[in-house]
Order: sequence, then structure tokens, then C-alpha cells
Amino acid sequence: MAPASTTHTAWETIAEAAKRTRYSEDTLRELISSGRLPAYRLSSRPKARIRLKAADVDALLEPMIPTEIYGGAR
Repeated sequence: MAPASTTHTAWETIAEAAKRTRYSEDTLRELISSGRLPAYRLSSRPKARIRLKAADVDALLEPMIPTEIYGGAR
């Protein structure tokens, strides 16, 4: 039998994302409100916790040097 494939999405709260990236929580909330950062609620309740995909937050970070110059090496 083939091994089951598992997909794992790294989720984090706004506070966790802010701490990890050093963005302020307010900035992340503004990015969510503007539609630049997708966010997800755990339920349809108005005060339900918001979660972010770590990959979506990481996509906000842009390299200071264009890829053409450093060739993708980090």
C-alpha cells in the first residue's frame, strides 16, 4: 500500500505572525482589510479567532535585492 500523502498548512494567529515577522499586529490587520493578506476564521461567529497561513504572510516579504542580481541565492 502506498504511503498516505499528507499536506500540512502552517497556521498562525495575527499575534504569532507579527512576532515572527516583526510587522505590527495593526499592519497585518490593515493588510487583511485591504485584501492583500488572506485571513481565515475558525467559525462564522463575529468574534471568532482569525488564522493566517504562514506562507501567505511570508509572501509579503520581498527581497531588497532583485532576483536578477543575486540569482535566487540567499
